[in-house]
Amino acid sequence: MVINMKAYKIVKVLLFIFVITLLIPSLIACNGEAPGSGNNNPVVTPDITPRPSPSQSTPSPSPKPTESIDVPATPKPDSPYFTALDICTEWFNGRKTLHPFTVHEFYYDSDPPPTTFSLRDEDFYEFFVSYHINNGHEQTKRVLVHEDSGELLSFFISDDEYTIVLRSLDDWYNGDDVVFLPPRLTAANVMSIYNTWLDDLPDEVAHLSEIQIQWGSFGEFMILGEQYYLFHAVEDYIYWYNILAHMVTGELLFFAIHDGQFGGFEIMEMDEFLKVWFGIDA
Repeated sequence: MVINMKAYKIVKVLLFIFVITLLIPSLIACNGEAPGSGNNNPVVTPDITPRPSPSQSTPSPSPKPTESIDVPATPKPDSPYFTALDICTEWFNGRKTLHPFTVHEFYYDSDPPPTTFSLRDEDFYEFFVSYHINNGHEQTKRVLVHEDSGELLSFFISDDEYTIVLRSLDDWYNGDDVVFLPPRLTAANVMSIYNTWLDDLPDEVAHLSEIQIQWGSFGEFMILGEQYYLFHAVEDYIYWYNILAHMVTGELLFFAIHDGQFGGFEIMEMDEFLKVWFGIDA
């Protein structure tokens, strides 16, 4: 039998193509990459987000420049004492002829001191100020500042404590002279007024009559233009007991001098003295 070789080659090629066609689906199923191939593993979408290499860390945002912040000074305690201190300082700041100056404050154990001067129930803080007139020699001034109103007073005490002047600080600065006028009442008149007061005292304070007063030796106390005699107790240890007597009206005032950490002065009416010191309503 004669075989047609050409026809045989064609049949052989077709058979090879048929076999390959049957094998392709099996090969694809084994790889599992085709969607819906029956593989139970989920299809993973490749992450194409670029990541820096370990040697190339992500740069941090540039920090903002540091802003300059003005830190307020520690506030002073909320106290009338510091208000009075500022008032006194401001007054001297405005008087260039008294520069340089220093306001010396009394400040113990972080507690502001109490008022140290009282005039008829009006309380004042007391400051000592070192100043220089036109930058000359240093001098010292005693200044009182009212606790509520801020009123400024000059408080002068002579070395022998027999002349005391209380007046406006502005009057002192302006150089207004202090002139003591001749008194209408004598020291003997005042002694009689005082003895009458002693005679009317309740028994609880009758011992006050035992305090001897230096009637033959007196000082002068000018209180805001009003003139008073100033009488001290004879005994030095009774330094705290002093009597003021108006040179015209004869009005009596009690003048107390305190010692201790802050010291201080009190000027009050005699009836007020009995009430405050002894609890007696005259």
